[in-house]
Order: sequence, then structure tokens, then C-alpha cells
Amino acid sequence: MKQGITLIEVSDTPLPDERPEIAPDLYPTGAWAVVSENFIRNFINDPEMISKVLHYRKTFVQQGLIQSIQQCHVDENGQEC
Repeated sequence: MKQGITLIEVSDTPLPDERPEIAPDLYPTGAWAVVSENFIRNFINDPEMISKVLHYRKTFVQQGLIQSIQQCHVDENGQEC
């Protein structure tokens, strides 16, 4: 995605509506977000993983992370929560 990196929220257990896996033992929750490359660089500690996420422009994230991101804000100094 040219405008950012897509985070796709997944659960490691089947969901009540029986939606199919999108990868082995990963079930999409329906939540997703687009974040900046800077967010990825600050959020992930593993340089190899950062490189892969920036290359593929998408990644799976654990259930609950999207909601946490949505509740955060950036202050006037550019500091993210």
C-alpha cells in the first residue's frame, strides 16, 4: 500500500462466526489499520522483521492491538503513546 503499512488484526482461535483462517491458526477479526513506516520502525524491535513488513506493506497483529492504536494520539511534540 503506497499510503502506509496495513495492519490486519487476527485471533489465534476460531471466532464465533466461523470465518475461515487466512493463514494457519490465524483468523481475521475484521479490524485493520494503516500506519506509517515510522510507526513500524518504532513499534517493532527486530530489524529483519521491520525490513520484511516494509517490503510487503502489510502484517498480521494480535487481537486487541488495533483498538489500542485507535485509542492513542500524537501530542504537539509528535510523541506517540
